[in-house]
Amino acid sequence: MDAIEDIYSNDVYLPFIIYCREHNYRTMQDLRRCSFDRLINVSGMTQGLLLRIKTLYTAYCKKHPDMHIGSAPPRPRAVHTPSAPPPELAERLETYFKSHNDALIRLPDLCKELGCKRGDITKTLEKASWCKAVDSTTFFYSPV
Repeated sequence: MDAIEDIYSNDVYLPFIIYCREHNYRTMQDLRRCSFDRLINVSGMTQGLLLRIKTLYTAYCKKHPDMHIGSAPPRPRAVHTPSAPPPELAERLETYFKSHNDALIRLPDLCKELGCKRGDITKTLEKASWCKAVDSTTFFYSPV
């Protein structure tokens, strides 16, 4: 593991190097337990220097994934996989539209009536040849 003094070798980081020596931080791995927010109280430390120290540490961690050993690994991001509308929904919608063939049908009414998700209804209606849209929430029945 790299020594802190090798990474923060510029003289401008001297207050940080002294702090690390006093608190027995020797390697970059040791900095995982360092509270960077407390560094602002160190003599000779400025906001700008603290920002540079944090930025350099973050960049180092990104280049060295092994820095996560012993600490909690980064959590994988949740991937949203859209679900397909229920297969019987197309039949239910067509039946509903046929029984209301002389009216404009609003999407909120369909959601309440059929107890289905708005997105599922919209996806199904986009593919239906018997359905025509007035706008994004209003539809009517058009026989094929």
